[in-house]
Amino acid sequence: MPRFTSPFDGAQLFYRDYQPTSNPRPFNLDKAYASKQKPALVFIHGWPMSSLMFEQQTLALCETYRFRCIAPDRRGFGQSDWNGGNCAEPGKEQIDYNVFAQDAAHLLEKLDIGPFVFVAASMGPGETLLAYERSEYVRTLPPSLSVPSPEHKLSEFTLRRLEGFVAQADSVAIERCIQIITGVDFTDRLRKLGAETDIPIMCVHGDQDLGCPIEATSQIIKEIIPRTVVRKYESGAHGLYITHGEQLVQDILAFIEGSAS
Repeated sequence: MPRFTSPFDGAQLFYRDYQPTSNPRPFNLDKAYASKQKPALVFIHGWPMSSLMFEQQTLALCETYRFRCIAPDRRGFGQSDWNGGNCAEPGKEQIDYNVFAQDAAHLLEKLDIGPFVFVAASMGPGETLLAYERSEYVRTLPPSLSVPSPEHKLSEFTLRRLEGFVAQADSVAIERCIQIITGVDFTDRLRKLGAETDIPIMCVHGDQDLGCPIEATSQIIKEIIPRTVVRKYESGAHGLYITHGEQLVQDILAFIEGSAS
């Protein structure tokens, strides 16, 4: 898989770029989507995971529904460096939310993918909002989707796999991202987005998410930007991409169809 160089400090950052192909023929092709014009999907993962957290969704959306799926590893997570040691502005080496957004925007500008939809989880939606603010290219984007268990029983294999994602992360990145996440208030930026644009937004949230309760997150976004669509998943917690994977794929498809009409 490819890497790109961060313009901030030269860090080498990893990303996945899955593009539909006709040869070999996919196993479960949905012919209704075979010839449709579709936006690319850009997946921004949560803390402290990697782009692999979305593998269930990217597999189905690329192979069955024929979407191009791009999923970077945020710096310090997965296969991406935490820092590059070659800051473009000496003395300003501090990594913050804006640096994450700059990295994401630079990748999209580099790939020049055309119309796209952000699919972001956990700390990812903040990154997409900042990328929108700082990049003229990203401001041409169509809709945005944020994916912010009773307990769902996960197989031993799934638990070990998730542990492997986290084990890849840089320990400094894990700690500093918590500081970064809790140090930014996006309220004014959301108000501006709601007042100055008509970008469709959907928040998908589990009703059993105790770490980020729906009342303190998605419902507040809905209050600030009334056009926001909130999908509440019964018995869902913070890992909907695993516990409600197929439902999430179908909601992404419905959101894109609705936004295009």
